[in-house]
Amino acid sequence: MKSWLLQVLVAALLLGGASRSNAQRIYYEEESTGVTGSIGSTNFYDTDVTVVFNGDISNVTSFLTSSGLYYANEVGSTSIEIDGVGTYSFADPVWAVDAQFGGGYIGLDGNNGGDVILSNVSADSTYLTYNLQAPIGPITSDQGFAIGAPFETSGGFLILSEVEAPYNFTFTAGLGYRELRSDGPSTPEPGSIASILSLCAAGVGILRRKRVA
Repeated sequence: MKSWLLQVLVAALLLGGASRSNAQRIYYEEESTGVTGSIGSTNFYDTDVTVVFNGDISNVTSFLTSSGLYYANEVGSTSIEIDGVGTYSFADPVWAVDAQFGGGYIGLDGNNGGDVILSNVSADSTYLTYNLQAPIGPITSDQGFAIGAPFETSGGFLILSEVEAPYNFTFTAGLGYRELRSDGPSTPEPGSIASILSLCAAGVGILRRKRVA
């Protein structure tokens, strides 16, 4: 019986890994130094901040406005790590946005895409040809901004009120799932855990039927 259970567990892990790779996962990461703001009742000053959006390449869309062409990924989960404070998830939908006009810029916009959380302006117009569908970076620039709007998170309302010089904005996109953790090892995605548990439960059912037979 133990050998059957081992086989079920191995199959569950393999299938879980396959489902993640077939999903075309992609993450977008914005990082800035020298950020001042607050989350809930906690203030922070001149701090490193990292915001990560985890999504799927298949959800990238494009649209044309009077300003120019945008690419956006509107479906995913987003979290923020504030150095020395903690890691929190955003309650409202966040968009990853690439603007292909002017000098080109890329950012993570909260409140259903209405307000910029962090944005990065490329010094060499790299973002004018980027469409959010492939790995890129890290790209560091001294041009970027935070809008200062309130964003609802698991730690309360977040406000990035100021970014202090010397400005250091970095954007990275990569394939896979990027989890922000203050410490400790990474853990599987919640969906992957559920899939593995479901497969294991099915395997236990098979074992019980086999024993009864």
